Amino acid sequence: MTPQVVSSWVKAIGIAIPLGFVLAIILVVFALPKIEAVISVLCKLLSFLGPFFKRNAIAKDLRSRIMQVSEKINNEVGTEIVPRDLKIKWVKDENLDSFKQHNQIVVLIRYNPNPTANIVKAITQFVTRGLIPQAKIHLDSAMCQSLDLTITRKLLDASYNDAVPYFIEKILNPIISSDDELRQLIDNLFSID
Repeated sequence: MTPQVVSSWVKAIGIAIPLGFVLAIILVVFALPKIEAVISVLCKLLSFLGPFFKRNAIAKDLRSRIMQVSEKINNEVGTEIVPRDLKIKWVKDENLDSFKQHNQIVVLIRYNPNPTANIVKAITQFVTRGLIPQAKIHLDSAMCQSLDLTITRKLLDASYNDAVPYFIEKILNPIISSDDELRQLIDNLFSID
């Protein structure tokens, strides 16, 4: 090989590595929900190996779907009312609060063998913590709770339709059965949509 050939190879590699790095970052940023969905399927296939894969399958699937649906809802409204990202952390304690960190909602939930229960609990916490937090400061608690429940239902309708009956039975009905004002607010919000 001549020095000119070696020199041209070095230049090509010197350009290709940074270009490849930039393309990889762009791919990850714009295709992250799809990447998470693929990882979820792989974890689901490996779930027979233990709880690590079962939990990751649920967490990755949730993240993928929430990212897609949140973007759709935010685009419909024209502003960001729901965060675009979440992270599931499996914990042993039942009563831990979720929190916002680095522009994503970190949802702390205890693993339940019923995947639907995990999904409903995670999305409920995601919405409660992440839905228009600055605006909620100025709203009364009934309005905040009705907004949370309505948007949770909307997210479930769009991403996990099979989980809606569980949400209605275990979360929504017990809350609104004893609170007529809250039921009326939720009915009004559902009728707007």
